[in-house]
Amino acid sequence: MVGKHKGKSGVVLKVLREANAVFVDGLHTKLVTEMENLERYGLKKMFKWAESALDASKEEVMLVDPQEKEPCTAKWVLNEAKTEWIRVSDKSGVEIPLPNQAKVTYEYISAKDYIEVEGKDTTSDIALKRTYTPKLCLVEQEIMDELGIKEDRKPKQTFWY
Repeated sequence: MVGKHKGKSGVVLKVLREANAVFVDGLHTKLVTEMENLERYGLKKMFKWAESALDASKEEVMLVDPQEKEPCTAKWVLNEAKTEWIRVSDKSGVEIPLPNQAKVTYEYISAKDYIEVEGKDTTSDIALKRTYTPKLCLVEQEIMDELGIKEDRKPKQTFWY
């Protein structure tokens, strides 16, 4: 953490991958007004605490080493079975597990609970089947070959300056 919350740890609320930003619960907060013109209507100003984004690339927020309980960097390595990527602490070499919330999608909460609907879901072996064979030609040329169109015209000469 940076600023007045330096050295503290908290739970990650939200991660914005596009902006490389992390929001931590209760830390790095600002007091902001809820609505601007309440005094005009005879009401008191309303305030709320809002978390500010921390930039992970600038090391404003870091992972906590599970063994030493200190900030650390991590690297992604394959596990012993070479089937899954895991996070490993650079300091102690201990695995830093991913939270359960990281594996939640809009289809299921955990992958074990997902039920394939027969007739509606495409099975994985059909979805992973390679059906495209690449060719060294343009899309237009490929369509012309399929339709049996022969191109006899010569392209106009072009010049590069």
